[in-house]
Amino acid sequence: MKFFYIIVLVFGLVGFTNAQKPFKKYPFKTGVVEYKMEGSAKGTQVITWDDYGYKELTVEKSEMKVFGQVSKTNKSTLALGTKLYEWSDTDNKVYQTSNPIAESWDDEGLDAGEVEDYSIRMIEAMGYEKTGTENMLGKKCDVYKGMGKIWVWNGLSLKTEISMMGVKSVITATNVETNIDVPSVLFELPAGREISTYNELEIDDDTVNSDEEMTPEEMKNLLKSMFE
Repeated sequence: MKFFYIIVLVFGLVGFTNAQKPFKKYPFKTGVVEYKMEGSAKGTQVITWDDYGYKELTVEKSEMKVFGQVSKTNKSTLALGTKLYEWSDTDNKVYQTSNPIAESWDDEGLDAGEVEDYSIRMIEAMGYEKTGTENMLGKKCDVYKGMGKIWVWNGLSLKTEISMMGVKSVITATNVETNIDVPSVLFELPAGREISTYNELEIDDDTVNSDEEMTPEEMKNLLKSMFE
């Protein structure tokens, strides 16, 4: 669904050249957030970034039980500017696609505060509204409620609760560190793997025909139109 897809990309869940400065997703140059996943999927997720989030690695290890069958996930997602690369331990390929949200940030060369404002406007457009503040891990978070609940601190989601079609997912931060030493090797693609390009993204929404496919460029234009 487009709703869940956007939530993951905005609060994470990306070329390098730009006529303006590269966007800044976070106010911290480097950092790492460790999450615990509960609900429909159980496991862990670790997000590590450099260059204020222009480079970001997400590693997920989880299990989901569907109709009595256990599905295991061990995947890595690497965001490099406006490009996304994903690979798992069960496939010898790296899958590449574009991140239309990051493309919108990159077009404007947004700083961390502007990216956060943009992201908040996006979730508000999906029916979320700020209801107050709560502390998570000793940090004061803005709380947004809609088709779920999100705790946001400095552009980082420290907790996300989403319930769809009777399925509930909860992702909670267990550790946050900022302005730390991050090895540059983390942001390198795995050697010896074929890169396969996704040309289109499948996105479902009440306003988008679920039988149609939307390209990253169409998604990008849709996001821009939300705030014009």
